Amino acid sequence: MHAVETTPAESGADTTPTPSTNPSTTPSITRDTPVPAIGQPWPEQGGIRVGRMAGPNGTEVELIIPLYLKDLPIDKAWGRYGQSIPDTSDKLDGAANTRGLLLSGEDCPAAQAAAEFTVENGHGRFDDWFLPAQRQLALVQANVQPIIPDGWYWSSTQYSPDGAWGSLFPDGSQGVNLKDYKGRVLPVRTVLVI
Repeated sequence: MHAVETTPAESGADTTPTPSTNPSTTPSITRDTPVPAIGQPWPEQGGIRVGRMAGPNGTEVELIIPLYLKDLPIDKAWGRYGQSIPDTSDKLDGAANTRGLLLSGEDCPAAQAAAEFTVENGHGRFDDWFLPAQRQLALVQANVQPIIPDGWYWSSTQYSPDGAWGSLFPDGSQGVNLKDYKGRVLPVRTVLVI
C-alpha cells in the first residue's frame, strides 16, 4: 500500500508530541529480523532504512527517515537563541533532545515540526518522529545523502546558548549554526534492536 504522510492538522491528531526513548514503548525488532538494504523503503517501519547505530544507554537502534522527502518542513529556526536549554546536548539520542526542547516551554520550531510529523500506511500510523541528534544526522549523511534534498538541516544537539549542530546537504559538512537561522527539518524515528 502507498504510504501517506500527513501533518497533525490534516489527520486530526493530538498536536502534543512526546518522543519516547523508553525501551518499553519504543518499537523493537530482534537481531534476526530481516531488514531492507540501506537506503531502501521499509514500509513496516514507516520510511526508509538509514542503518543500524548505537542508541541511548548502550542500546542499538535502526534509524528511519520518511519515505517522501520533497515535502519536508523548511524555514524553521532551532529556537531559543541566546539561551541554554537543559537536556538537549546528547549527540546520540535525538528523541531525548527533542523531548527536552518540547518540554522547555519555549518556541522551538524545528523540534516541534519534527515531532508533529506523521506517516500512515498499510502497516500502521507512525507518529514517533523527532529531530535527529548530531550523530544520527551524520549517519544520514554517510548512508543516504544522495536522496536528501539540498539544504541546511538541523540536529537536536545544542552546541551553546547561541548555536546548535546541523548538516549541509549535499556537501556533507557538519557544523554549528545560529539558533535563529531558518533551516530544514528531517524527522527521524528509531527502532530498538533487541
